[in-house]
Amino acid sequence: LPPMPPTCLERLSATGVRKKQSEFIGTSDPWLWVYEQQDSTVPAARTEVQWNTISPQWRAKLYVAASPVVPVCFEVRDDFPRGSPTVLNSGCTVLSLVPGMEQTITLSGGATVSVRVCDAALAAHDSPILTVTTRLAAYADVSPATLAAPSIATRGATTASITAA
Repeated sequence: LPPMPPTCLERLSATGVRKKQSEFIGTSDPWLWVYEQQDSTVPAARTEVQWNTISPQWRAKLYVAASPVVPVCFEVRDDFPRGSPTVLNSGCTVLSLVPGMEQTITLSGGATVSVRVCDAALAAHDSPILTVTTRLAAYADVSPATLAAPSIATRGATTASITAA
């Protein structure tokens, strides 16, 4: 299969993040780590830390090699300890690659991560339908039903809900 171009993710946020510092102030200092494959141990991208919150909104735009058939994994981590940040919540799903599509991924512990595929991922002369059709054509051996249905993989409890922007 030909390599997929990087997918831009923006409007990153989380809700229900586990409280790491509950014995002190009842919050966490979360940041989001994104993995391009379920078994990967090295994150493809990370956000900045948001201090003292369990409902972070990150300003970063992340670029990952997402595909319509391989799950992307998300981990919300606390910034402490510095050398080995604690995983607070995690989960994996196959992302819709349609530009402008907002998606919510349910993570372990009942937390959610919301992401939006950037509009800027398209060249000015491409249309969303043409681009997605071209990308999916590379996966001709995969049935349309498989591509249409969100695939669920676990790195914790995981489901996906996809809504149009």
